[in-house]
Amino acid sequence: MARRPQLRLFSEESFLSEVPTEVPTVSQQRKFYAPDRPEDVSRQWHIHSQLSKVVGSVFEEAQCDTLCHFITPNHTKSRSKVVYPESLTCGIYLKSALADAATTLAKDDRQSSHLRPELLKHFRRCSYHYSVTVPIIVECGNRFRSLANDAMDLVNARNEEDLCVENDALFDEDDSDELLNLQEVMFDVFKYQHRTFSFAISIFGDTCRLLRFDHSEAVATMPFKWTSTQSTLHTFLWKIARMDNGLIDLGYDPSAVVASDGERAMFAAMASTPFLPQELRTYVEQATADSAPVYKVTVTTAPPTDDEGLPDVPVTADKSLPDTLASNVPEADAGPRTHGPPRYRMHTFLIGDPLFAAEALVGRCTKGYVAYRLDEDVPVENRLCFLKDCWRPYVAGRTRPEHLVYERLHSHSVQLIASLICGGDVGGPRAQQTTVQNFLSDEVHQRPVPRVHYRLVTQEVGIPVTEFKSFQELAGVFAAALAAHSEAWNKAQLLHRDISVGNIMIDPNSRRGFLIDWDLSRFEPELGKGPVEPDRSGTWQYRSALLLQFPRKPCRPSDDMESFVHAFRQLVLRFTRTSVTETLLSHVTTTYEEYFQRDGVLMGGQCKLSQFWYPHPPFDVVGDVHLQELLDAVAKGCYSFYDQVKLPHMQAFYGIEVKNEAQIKPRTDPVDVNFLKRLRDAIPNAAPSVSSIFKHPVSVTSHPASLDEHDPCEVDGFLSSHSGLLDYLVQYAVLDEVHVRGEDYFKKYMSDLREASTSTRNLSRSNIGSLSMAGSVSSSLPLNRRLQLPRVPIASSGESVRSGSSLDSLSRKHARQDEGEGTSMCPVGEVSGGSKARAKSRAKQAKDID
Repeated sequence: MARRPQLRLFSEESFLSEVPTEVPTVSQQRKFYAPDRPEDVSRQWHIHSQLSKVVGSVFEEAQCDTLCHFITPNHTKSRSKVVYPESLTCGIYLKSALADAATTLAKDDRQSSHLRPELLKHFRRCSYHYSVTVPIIVECGNRFRSLANDAMDLVNARNEEDLCVENDALFDEDDSDELLNLQEVMFDVFKYQHRTFSFAISIFGDTCRLLRFDHSEAVATMPFKWTSTQSTLHTFLWKIARMDNGLIDLGYDPSAVVASDGERAMFAAMASTPFLPQELRTYVEQATADSAPVYKVTVTTAPPTDDEGLPDVPVTADKSLPDTLASNVPEADAGPRTHGPPRYRMHTFLIGDPLFAAEALVGRCTKGYVAYRLDEDVPVENRLCFLKDCWRPYVAGRTRPEHLVYERLHSHSVQLIASLICGGDVGGPRAQQTTVQNFLSDEVHQRPVPRVHYRLVTQEVGIPVTEFKSFQELAGVFAAALAAHSEAWNKAQLLHRDISVGNIMIDPNSRRGFLIDWDLSRFEPELGKGPVEPDRSGTWQYRSALLLQFPRKPCRPSDDMESFVHAFRQLVLRFTRTSVTETLLSHVTTTYEEYFQRDGVLMGGQCKLSQFWYPHPPFDVVGDVHLQELLDAVAKGCYSFYDQVKLPHMQAFYGIEVKNEAQIKPRTDPVDVNFLKRLRDAIPNAAPSVSSIFKHPVSVTSHPASLDEHDPCEVDGFLSSHSGLLDYLVQYAVLDEVHVRGEDYFKKYMSDLREASTSTRNLSRSNIGSLSMAGSVSSSLPLNRRLQLPRVPIASSGESVRSGSSLDSLSRKHARQDEGEGTSMCPVGEVSGGSKARAKSRAKQAKDID
């Protein structure tokens, strides 16, 4: 689940103290525009016009020639004619030739608009790629008047030492439109720009708050009035206009600069090279499309720091798999690490729009790019590669950069994994970190884990496993990924811990599978023995039933093996007809999305657990007897494994204690034993008497006294070895007849999903399925208690490589298209769509604008 950002509330003075540069003098403040009090907070245009004058006056006095303010509405149309904006948004924009070209309305746009020319000059197209620097959300209406009044009452009621609190009532789950809009806008800012953080402004009526987002948490001021020239808003605008370091102080990443026209042309030319598979040519075309900029980014490699190195793990005997399952993966430079002065090396790459972006504002927030290598000594056929950009957690002694893991795997000749080119923290070891945690004190809050901006580059550009052509090919791809998992465990003693549909890729050249995303992996000595702190590492829907049911259980290879089973079953459900196709939404959400909290710890897996108690799969395949036989064999293997699991023992050592409310006491009321036995004996054809089903009194302990006697984690059988599942997959993969992949049934049943999403409160990016987080994050973080299908923009190339919910990657795409959320750069004459609820207010908005 992608975590919803927690708003840490601060006083205005505390917030402004973290914004560099001086405050304006009294004489300078007198020259600022004092807005009229927007008495009618339902008139959105009046608020925007007043805000525009405020920003203009402050920037003029500050002599700022790099920033400006524009209104950027989302538009809709009726009968091919543009009508009034369905909503008004605005922001602080950069002044540059690229930004001006991206936002200026074309002649046709102006001619087709119904707005008067004197009003139209205030409007621009929204461009998250080039220009929006500080998003501004403006809300109006009676509900927001009430919200503003409640906010001011809250300000007056609180003392300074009480200001640093989570989950202020203004952002409660039952009344969170403001936060929802902010999340949507901020997600697009972070997706399309290279930012380390971003400021934002939220205005409701005559009340305002300032915000600062990075990938650990969000900081917000308490609400304040902005109708005087001495307001916090005026001061904030002055400070950002006078920043000494310019774009860096506004949160722009200095390691990413816009590429030259010549560099862009080199990258785009790869789309026409004959040696590239068609899938990769398409990726290049999308990355270098005219609507998006191409950036030149750097990756800095350096020796590992002392607190984030690899453990010394002894090498076991070579248990490599047969050559028939191996691919010729080139080895990375993996020489021994030496101590001494840091040796940095810079690598430069070109990237365009992300191929995928994780639907989150906090956490790793991974983005994946098709990249072009600029190193001169690289042949042209090897210049195309894959760049992963993320914010990795940093906990001394517990975390490490992912490229170190790749180096260790390659040093042990582990095959069927990506080939490492380089990796490192952006700008050097921990050079770019989140800072919200520095604003907080442990006495007030548990600080979020610091996160470090990190990039990893690998040679292979894989395509999602969902692009398989037949189920026989799918079985072969899974066999290859399973072989990589086996080699990593048997050769390097490394456990992946995040097996999912998103982390199994297909090489478009060989059509073989390979396993990616080793950032959550752990070596065997690090896995622990006995109860461990609950964590949420991995992707929720693919986690084993035991890890979900018993949060203190340490991870074992059998848990990853079970994740392969869940991922394969899910793809069968999605791409061929089964006995549960008509009830797909119910089956998938119940099996993969269920969760609950016990003592603040997230738990689930009850449905998965019940399915493994039977030697049959939970559904039947229609029309493919061999695929059904494969699923049957796997189900029997899983059943044989779980038949050995002692749940009372597992609960005793690794479960979260359940409050016992049952009252067991000696019986005092009389019972007529003879009468009850006569009732039983009077039944015709009664079954012969059976032995007692009660083995021991209730009060007797039924589990071993200690883990030394028997660790319930250590279970032998089908899921404890790679050989059984691998053999089944290979047998199916080599069949003479193939079962061609069918239609996408998740997509076909989108109408059910949309209906479900509208019947539930939709808080963006709060779906349980998209969880993929490091175990260092507190497991007691507040989480949404309802299944929600977020509306999140996804890459035009298809689905996220690390998918979220089983169904949410598709629901996001269709929901945004159907409900008018899909166009962030929508000119006045272009269709953006609109929901029925918004349509009701257009007439009133049109009146306000006129």
